[in-house]
Amino acid sequence: NQDPLQPMENTEFVAQLAQFSSLEQLMGVNSNIGLLQVAQMSMTNSQVAGLIGKEVEATGGSIQVTGPGDQDVNFDLDGAAESVEIRITTSEGVEVKTINSGAKGAGLNSVTWDGKDRFGNPVKAGSYNVKVIARDAEGNEVKASTKVKGVVTGVSYQNGIPLLEIGDTKIQVGEVTAVRVPGATTTEDETSP
Repeated sequence: NQDPLQPMENTEFVAQLAQFSSLEQLMGVNSNIGLLQVAQMSMTNSQVAGLIGKEVEATGGSIQVTGPGDQDVNFDLDGAAESVEIRITTSEGVEVKTINSGAKGAGLNSVTWDGKDRFGNPVKAGSYNVKVIARDAEGNEVKASTKVKGVVTGVSYQNGIPLLEIGDTKIQVGEVTAVRVPGATTTEDETSP
Protein backbone atom coordinates (compact mmCIF):
# COMPACT_ATOMS: atom_id res chain seq x y z
CA ASN A 1 0.00 0.00 0.00
CA GLN A 2 1.25 3.44 -0.92
CA ASP A 3 0.86 6.58 1.12
CA PRO A 4 -0.94 9.05 -1.24
CA LEU A 5 0.90 11.98 0.40
CA GLN A 6 4.29 10.31 -0.11
CA PRO A 7 4.00 8.08 -3.19
CA MET A 8 6.67 5.46 -3.91
CA GLU A 9 9.35 6.38 -6.41
CA ASN A 10 8.79 4.84 -9.83
CA THR A 11 12.06 2.90 -9.67
CA GLU A 12 11.17 1.33 -6.30
CA PHE A 13 7.73 0.38 -7.60
CA VAL A 14 9.18 -1.25 -10.74
CA ALA A 15 11.80 -3.11 -8.63
CA GLN A 16 9.08 -4.58 -6.41
CA LEU A 17 7.06 -5.67 -9.47
CA ALA A 18 10.19 -7.37 -10.88
CA GLN A 19 10.74 -9.21 -7.57
CA PHE A 20 7.14 -10.46 -7.55
CA SER A 21 7.47 -11.59 -11.17
CA SER A 22 10.75 -13.42 -10.44
CA LEU A 23 9.22 -15.15 -7.41
CA GLU A 24 6.23 -16.31 -9.48
CA GLN A 25 8.55 -17.72 -12.18
CA LEU A 26 10.72 -19.52 -9.61
CA MET A 27 7.64 -21.16 -8.13
CA GLY A 28 6.70 -22.37 -11.63
CA VAL A 29 10.21 -23.72 -12.23
CA ASN A 30 10.13 -25.55 -8.88
CA SER A 31 6.80 -27.15 -9.80
CA ASN A 32 8.17 -28.27 -13.19
CA ILE A 33 11.28 -29.79 -11.58
CA GLY A 34 9.01 -31.82 -9.29
CA LEU A 35 7.14 -33.12 -12.34
CA LEU A 36 10.44 -34.01 -14.04
CA GLN A 37 11.51 -36.00 -10.96
CA VAL A 38 8.27 -37.99 -11.01
CA ALA A 39 8.70 -38.68 -14.75
CA GLN A 40 12.34 -39.75 -14.23
CA MET A 41 11.38 -42.11 -11.38
CA SER A 42 8.66 -43.66 -13.56
CA MET A 43 11.15 -44.28 -16.38
CA THR A 44 13.73 -45.74 -13.98
CA ASN A 45 11.12 -48.02 -12.40
CA SER A 46 10.08 -49.29 -15.85
CA GLN A 47 13.68 -50.00 -16.82
CA VAL A 48 14.45 -51.78 -13.55
CA ALA A 49 11.31 -53.92 -13.86
CA GLY A 50 12.63 -55.00 -17.27
CA LEU A 51 15.47 -56.83 -15.44
CA ILE A 52 13.05 -59.34 -13.88
CA GLY A 53 13.85 -62.76 -15.35
CA LYS A 54 17.34 -61.69 -16.48
CA GLU A 55 20.55 -63.08 -15.03
CA VAL A 56 22.66 -60.34 -13.43
CA GLU A 57 26.14 -60.22 -11.98
CA ALA A 58 26.90 -57.64 -9.32
CA THR A 59 29.43 -56.84 -6.66
CA GLY A 60 28.39 -58.24 -3.30
CA GLY A 61 29.28 -60.60 -0.51
CA SER A 62 26.62 -63.30 -0.72
CA ILE A 63 25.49 -66.27 -2.77
CA GLN A 64 21.91 -67.43 -3.28
CA VAL A 65 21.28 -71.17 -2.98
CA THR A 66 17.99 -72.17 -4.60
CA GLY A 67 18.31 -75.92 -4.25
CA PRO A 68 20.76 -78.83 -4.04
CA GLY A 69 23.70 -78.93 -6.41
CA ASP A 70 26.80 -77.03 -7.39
CA GLN A 71 27.01 -73.28 -6.86
CA ASP A 72 29.49 -70.97 -8.57
CA VAL A 73 31.34 -68.54 -6.31
CA ASN A 74 32.61 -65.65 -8.46
CA PHE A 75 35.27 -63.20 -7.34
CA ASP A 76 37.73 -60.65 -8.69
CA LEU A 77 41.40 -60.56 -7.69
CA ASP A 78 43.53 -57.41 -8.02
CA GLY A 79 46.61 -59.55 -8.57
CA ALA A 80 47.78 -63.15 -8.87
CA ALA A 81 47.29 -65.18 -5.69
CA GLU A 82 49.24 -68.22 -4.53
CA SER A 83 46.42 -69.32 -2.22
CA VAL A 84 42.72 -68.49 -2.16
CA GLU A 85 40.44 -69.41 0.72
CA ILE A 86 36.67 -69.01 0.40
CA ARG A 87 34.68 -68.90 3.64
CA ILE A 88 30.95 -69.51 3.41
CA THR A 89 28.82 -68.58 6.43
CA THR A 90 25.16 -68.16 7.29
CA SER A 91 23.69 -64.67 7.69
CA GLU A 92 24.24 -65.14 11.45
CA GLY A 93 27.97 -65.74 10.87
CA VAL A 94 27.97 -69.51 11.50
CA GLU A 95 30.62 -71.23 9.37
CA VAL A 96 29.15 -73.51 6.71
CA LYS A 97 32.22 -74.45 4.70
CA THR A 98 35.74 -73.29 3.85
CA ILE A 99 37.10 -74.01 0.38
CA ASN A 100 40.85 -73.85 -0.35
CA SER A 101 41.13 -73.36 -4.09
CA GLY A 102 44.89 -72.97 -4.53
CA ALA A 103 46.51 -70.47 -6.90
CA LYS A 104 44.39 -68.12 -9.03
CA GLY A 105 45.27 -65.45 -11.56
CA ALA A 106 44.37 -61.77 -11.46
CA GLY A 107 40.89 -60.80 -12.67
CA LEU A 108 37.58 -62.63 -12.60
CA ASN A 109 37.72 -66.16 -11.14
CA SER A 110 35.18 -68.79 -10.25
CA VAL A 111 35.20 -71.70 -7.80
CA THR A 112 32.50 -74.36 -7.63
CA TRP A 113 30.95 -75.07 -4.22
CA ASP A 114 29.14 -78.41 -4.05
CA GLY A 115 26.31 -76.86 -2.02
CA LYS A 116 27.21 -78.94 1.04
CA ASP A 117 28.34 -77.97 4.51
CA ARG A 118 31.64 -79.06 6.08
CA PHE A 119 30.02 -82.34 7.17
CA GLY A 120 28.89 -83.23 3.62
CA ASN A 121 25.20 -82.41 4.15
CA PRO A 122 23.33 -80.36 1.52
CA VAL A 123 22.62 -76.84 2.78
CA LYS A 124 19.13 -75.38 2.90
CA ALA A 125 17.98 -72.93 0.25
CA GLY A 126 18.73 -69.34 1.18
CA SER A 127 21.35 -66.62 1.18
CA TYR A 128 24.89 -67.33 2.39
CA ASN A 129 27.73 -64.86 3.02
CA VAL A 130 30.96 -65.34 1.10
CA LYS A 131 34.38 -63.99 2.06
CA VAL A 132 37.44 -64.49 -0.13
CA ILE A 133 40.90 -64.37 1.45
CA ALA A 134 43.73 -64.37 -1.09
CA ARG A 135 47.49 -64.24 -0.50
CA ASP A 136 50.40 -63.90 -2.91
CA ALA A 137 53.63 -65.98 -2.86
CA GLU A 138 55.12 -63.75 -0.12
CA GLY A 139 52.03 -64.13 2.08
CA ASN A 140 50.73 -60.61 1.42
CA GLU A 141 46.99 -60.15 1.11
CA VAL A 142 45.63 -59.74 -2.42
CA LYS A 143 42.50 -57.58 -2.63
CA ALA A 144 39.48 -59.66 -3.58
CA SER A 145 35.87 -58.68 -4.23
CA THR A 146 33.05 -61.17 -4.49
CA LYS A 147 30.39 -61.19 -7.17
CA VAL A 148 26.70 -62.05 -6.84
CA LYS A 149 25.20 -63.89 -9.77
CA GLY A 150 21.61 -65.01 -10.27
CA VAL A 151 18.25 -64.45 -11.93
CA VAL A 152 16.30 -61.37 -10.82
CA THR A 153 13.07 -62.57 -9.25
CA GLY A 154 11.63 -59.19 -8.28
CA VAL A 155 12.19 -55.51 -7.58
CA SER A 156 11.57 -53.75 -4.27
CA TYR A 157 12.02 -50.15 -3.20
CA GLN A 158 13.74 -48.87 -0.06
CA ASN A 159 13.56 -45.11 0.54
CA GLY A 160 12.79 -44.65 -3.16
CA ILE A 161 15.86 -46.65 -4.25
CA PRO A 162 15.13 -49.69 -6.44
CA LEU A 163 16.64 -52.96 -5.22
CA LEU A 164 16.91 -56.08 -7.39
CA GLU A 165 15.86 -59.28 -5.65
CA ILE A 166 17.78 -62.48 -6.34
CA GLY A 167 15.97 -64.87 -4.03
CA ASP A 168 16.52 -63.47 -0.51
CA THR A 169 19.42 -61.26 -1.64
CA LYS A 170 18.80 -57.60 -2.50
CA ILE A 171 21.28 -55.57 -4.53
CA GLN A 172 21.30 -51.98 -5.73
CA VAL A 173 21.09 -51.39 -9.46
CA GLY A 174 24.37 -49.45 -9.34
CA GLU A 175 26.20 -52.62 -8.20
CA VAL A 176 25.25 -54.55 -11.37
CA THR A 177 28.25 -55.26 -13.62
CA ALA A 178 26.62 -57.54 -16.24
CA VAL A 179 23.13 -58.50 -17.47
CA ARG A 180 22.39 -61.62 -19.56
CA VAL A 181 19.58 -63.79 -20.77
CA PRO A 182 19.61 -66.85 -18.45
CA GLY A 183 21.70 -69.68 -19.87
CA ALA A 184 23.50 -67.47 -22.42
CA THR A 185 27.25 -67.92 -22.68
CA THR A 186 29.58 -64.94 -22.94
CA THR A 187 33.21 -64.16 -23.42
CA GLU A 188 35.18 -62.25 -20.80
CA ASP A 189 35.08 -59.03 -22.87
CA GLU A 190 31.28 -59.10 -22.92
CA THR A 191 31.04 -59.26 -19.12
CA SER A 192 33.23 -56.20 -18.56
CA PRO A 193 31.29 -53.09 -17.47
